[in-house]
Amino acid sequence: MALVIRLRKLGTKGQPFFRIAVTESATARDGRFVEEIGWYDPKKSGNNSSVDEERARYWMSKGAKPSDTVRSVFKRHGLIGPGKTAKTAVKVAAAVEQAVEPAPEPTAAETGEQPE
Repeated sequence: MALVIRLRKLGTKGQPFFRIAVTESATARDGRFVEEIGWYDPKKSGNNSSVDEERARYWMSKGAKPSDTVRSVFKRHGLIGPGKTAKTAVKVAAAVEQAVEPAPEPTAAETGEQPE
């Protein structure tokens, strides 16, 4: 079964509120889900969404495809950008994690200082 990342509707009539959930494509909109990875509030101005970026990248690497609205939320969070696909975002994140390594501190001989 194919996985999708889509919105689950919560809230009341006239006050929609959505959770971003990973689910199987055949399940109902508000049905069973695998994991919730964020929220989206279309009525709120400013910061109207939150996404667990690590989990979103994980699920996209496993083949989950975001819906159109979820894709636009991901673009605002920098998960998917212009010229990027979900696969390239995951590859870049993995490369950055491997490349970040602290540099060793220079010794006194390298800096030219006299030992005390």
